[in-house]
Amino acid sequence: MKRKNLYLIVLFLFYFISFSQSKYGIIEYDFSIDSMVNIMKKKGISKPLPFMKNVNNAAKEIKLQLIFKNQTAVFKNIDNMRPDNIDRNYFNLAKMLACGNPLYYKKDSVQKKVSQNGKAYIVNGKIAPSNWIITKESKKIKGYNCIKATSKRTIKGKKLTTTAWFAPNIKIPYGPNGYGGLPGVILELNLNSTLYKATKIKFLKQVSIEPIGDGIEISEKEYKILGTKNLQKFKESIK
Repeated sequence: MKRKNLYLIVLFLFYFISFSQSKYGIIEYDFSIDSMVNIMKKKGISKPLPFMKNVNNAAKEIKLQLIFKNQTAVFKNIDNMRPDNIDRNYFNLAKMLACGNPLYYKKDSVQKKVSQNGKAYIVNGKIAPSNWIITKESKKIKGYNCIKATSKRTIKGKKLTTTAWFAPNIKIPYGPNGYGGLPGVILELNLNSTLYKATKIKFLKQVSIEPIGDGIEISEKEYKILGTKNLQKFKESIK
């Protein structure tokens, strides 16, 4: 009996270690902008509130996934069917807010494929942010112990805080929307009043990640300059 119990314990530990260190899997996320709507209510901003409520209702129908394979991953929208009671424009806007283009991760870099004036570009950037502060706070998400990390930045004089909850037992340094760089996968991300939250975690023997495809490689800075130039051309064309 003792040998049998010892065997079961060893078998359980082997299974647990293998499971927690799996290098292949899919994590699904929900998306919402509830906090943005609540902030507007508290500040008495009423004019765009109905619009944001409609976008948020559409956002609740958006499902996203992080597919990881070794130290590479892709974050993208799942091809969800739009419910009949959700306006197409709100639905498409919510999808764009959640993840406009699939994001491809490799080590500390992230890529996305975009089109400008009929040309395909591969935009190369860095996993965001670079100034995480890991706290001592923790909570359970989908059965995993997660640790809180924060990052602060200032945009146009406004101080913004990004909050992430990452799972050290899932050693994938990525998360939603181009964020990562933590010693574990991000299962919850509160970013500029939008929220990504893991709903399903599946470990697999193998996964496939479709290639990003061909395009002209440019930096994020070059892409922003290109977008500014194209916007200026458009403005001049309608004068």
